Amino acid sequence: MSLSQTSDSSASHPTRAQDQFDLVRRLGDIVLKKQVAKRKEISVQVEALSTKLASDTEMLCLEAKQQADKLRSNHLHTMQVLKESLATQLDRLLDCLETIQDNSATAEATILASGGAGSVAAAASAEVTNLDMDELICRAETLTQGESHLLSIPVALRGHAKADTLLC
Repeated sequence: MSLSQTSDSSASHPTRAQDQFDLVRRLGDIVLKKQVAKRKEISVQVEALSTKLASDTEMLCLEAKQQADKLRSNHLHTMQVLKESLATQLDRLLDCLETIQDNSATAEATILASGGAGSVAAAASAEVTNLDMDELICRAETLTQGESHLLSIPVALRGHAKADTLLC
């Protein structure tokens, strides 16, 4: 074999280095295709999880709003019942005050009509009546303050309703 034949045969047949280069390039292409396929698969999974998360978040937010509305409604109903009960008690208390005032006026009229006779017993009775009246007035003031506090609660609840709406 001559030197020229060796060069011609090496030009027509790839060399071992060329074979290795081609093999590495093909392996690189295969790895690249697998990476692209894996990235697409991961992207699809991320999108599915993102959609599920958004759906779950929306559902939880809706449930929270419903629970808040239910609690608010129950609280308002309870406050209304308490307010009505307080108003009834206040009316009863005012009726008692009116009765005491009537009894006091009757006692004064009796004392004046008797010309002072039995004034010691009447004075003692008037003193007890005044103590009862003072106690009833104190209770009425307490109930009135409680009612004004109850009346201010629904306004505060309306503020919480706005905050709940902004929550979700």
